Amino acid sequence: MAKNGEYKEMKKCILVWQVPVIEGEPYNPVEYAVHVRKAKKFAEALNRYFAEKNMDYNCVLDKSACSLDEIFSPQYQAVLFAPEAKTRQWLYKKEVQNETVKKYYLEYMEYNSAQIEKVAEFLSE
Repeated sequence: MAKNGEYKEMKKCILVWQVPVIEGEPYNPVEYAVHVRKAKKFAEALNRYFAEKNMDYNCVLDKSACSLDEIFSPQYQAVLFAPEAKTRQWLYKKEVQNETVKKYYLEYMEYNSAQIEKVAEFLSE
């Protein structure tokens, strides 16, 4: 709630945690189970931080296996990529780089340990 009684719309960031070698190809069930747990842990830590710091953000998990149409949808103000994204050549295509939405590529340590300070700072800019 905004101070004047009006509802303030939350900004959304999407965590792209399933970064396949081929765009839009979901992980196999074993990989999925391992990776989704880590992604949920990170998103929960980030959302807790947003609530504690009274930031008007909410982090959601990508369910599209990194479909570009989905992750660069106008409903998201920022896209957070799991560390594997740095190794995927198709994410360096000109149309991805030209997207104006804020993009943050997580480091392995911050993602695996749910260190969200740098991400929160990036989203505050």
